Amino acid sequence: MNPNVRTIATVLGSLAMVVSAIAGPVSETPRPVQEQRKSHTSSAYKLGAGDALRFRLHGAEGLEQVSPISPDGTVSYLQAKQIRAAGLSVPQLREKMEQALAVYHREPKLIVTPVQLASKRYTILGSIRERGTFALNRTTTLLEAIANSKGFESKESSAGVNDLADLKRSFVMRDGKRLPVDIERLYAGDMRHNVVLRPDDYIYIASNQNREAYVLGAVSNPGRVQLSVPTTVTGAVAMAAGFDNQKAWKNRVLLVRGSMTAPQSKVINLKAVLRGAEQDPVLAPGDIVYVHTKPWAFAEDIIDVAAQSFMQGAIVAELEDRPAITVGGFQ
Repeated sequence: MNPNVRTIATVLGSLAMVVSAIAGPVSETPRPVQEQRKSHTSSAYKLGAGDALRFRLHGAEGLEQVSPISPDGTVSYLQAKQIRAAGLSVPQLREKMEQALAVYHREPKLIVTPVQLASKRYTILGSIRERGTFALNRTTTLLEAIANSKGFESKESSAGVNDLADLKRSFVMRDGKRLPVDIERLYAGDMRHNVVLRPDDYIYIASNQNREAYVLGAVSNPGRVQLSVPTTVTGAVAMAAGFDNQKAWKNRVLLVRGSMTAPQSKVINLKAVLRGAEQDPVLAPGDIVYVHTKPWAFAEDIIDVAAQSFMQGAIVAELEDRPAITVGGFQ
């Protein structure tokens, strides 16, 4: 399969979990990096499809072989055919292979050496120099991942070189939920937010150059809207092709503004706005307009759902803008 197609399929597969996730971000403060590294390295690397191993039978010359783990998670060497390797550590696989070879060899001693560890990956998208999906073949922190992608996008001006990243709206997503990571505070020196990445983590670096907002939830065409001219909440809903009248709860529309870690919210009664009884707020770049499908009392009840929808929308928009995602630095 084309690597780009496989990567997009992987991203979209994880996004399916985001759509169904209604729980908010983990509330606890990230653990110190040293503690995360110790926890990460204390458990052995689990093999998976895409990893490659070198097998050698001790005392038997000319029987060395490099074998990749196949897409179905199995690997073969000599008479040990299609042995399940996915999910095992190297020592566990060696023991399993020796048991299979013992039928044909007396007390086989197998030497297994990793040649390529590429089954565990993370994805970094957005305003970063090298975006894409990369192998997680060693303990890697968030700062290291950004450095591996050559840092944030920037542009030169008369005032010098300026980063194009909007760290307030950037986020790290794991298992369909936003991690309690504040990338802005990390770059201000708070190393508690320098989390150790895990397989299938997603890092999104927002851009400060986009004059756009997101209209999400029960509208006919959810997604981003361009703020090329001053645009109000009702105007943005109209740009999203209006409400989904079978589902939309119009009395209480949520406007979310600010950073991903400390968002500010405002409740808009669009029915009252249309009657002229309330003001129609003008949107700012990065705002989220969220239309829920059922009545709700407090903004806190759905603000996390709105944030999850924003993360889904941001990643989908990135894939639409840049379909040729690089895998491990290669097209």
